Amino acid sequence: MKSTSDVLDDHLTAIRQGDLNAVLSDYASDAVLFREDGVFKGVDAIRSVLEKFVAEFQKPGTISHTKQRLVEGDCAYMVWTAETADNVYELATDTFVVRNGKIVAQSFTAKITPKRQLTAPPKREPVDSAMTGTRAQWESGLETLSGIRQWKLRLQLAGRTAPLAEPTLTPRPEFFLKCRA
Repeated sequence: MKSTSDVLDDHLTAIRQGDLNAVLSDYASDAVLFREDGVFKGVDAIRSVLEKFVAEFQKPGTISHTKQRLVEGDCAYMVWTAETADNVYELATDTFVVRNGKIVAQSFTAKITPKRQLTAPPKREPVDSAMTGTRAQWESGLETLSGIRQWKLRLQLAGRTAPLAEPTLTPRPEFFLKCRA
């Protein structure tokens, strides 16, 4: 009969190899898996959860790191981190109870951040319907527009462009001092 450590080794190897049937063969027929999203009793119920998990960990670029592994008698505890193509597992833990060479109970929990949340554009502030963007963006745009108009006026006064159709800004007095020098 396999020890708890041997069962855990086989379990992790099967996950790395993407062999769902080998992963499921580590469980007793009436095994229970406890997760945040529910309790899964029996191999068929556990299969529905592990199909997605094993598939995710087979995608290119997946890396995982075991931070801690403790085995005492028929109990095992693991702390790990991982990054897959879809998610970042910032911290994950598994607890196993093994009897007669089979997993009879497992609990799993993790802080998982979907990568699409990590790359999503920042949310925009609510804006007045007459403006497009935040007030700061709008004011910044006015400053830019004001600066462009000032440059056009300066070029016009220097004789380098045609006159503005509708001059809307009066240059500051310091501009005229620079032009006279």
